Amino acid sequence: MAAFPVPYLPKGPANNTLEAYTNYSCTDAGKASNEVLVKTVSVNGKNLNEDAEIIFSVIYVDLIKNLKIFTVPLPANELLAKISD
Repeated sequence: MAAFPVPYLPKGPANNTLEAYTNYSCTDAGKASNEVLVKTVSVNGKNLNEDAEIIFSVIYVDLIKNLKIFTVPLPANELLAKISD
């Protein structure tokens, strides 16, 4: 499971949701996947009066859902994907 802290959601106007998107870059081929929505996080206006840190987590299956590179889905087994920082 990966946790993604957003550095901050700037103060107001209040946001009710935060949409997190992902894509996958293949440096060997010099290509990137499509970009897909991973998760919508409810933030309930936490940034109305001050900057708000929003933390949520996802699992590998969520990260790769609907991602394709060269029209091919990423491997279901994360150990087979060439993933790095």
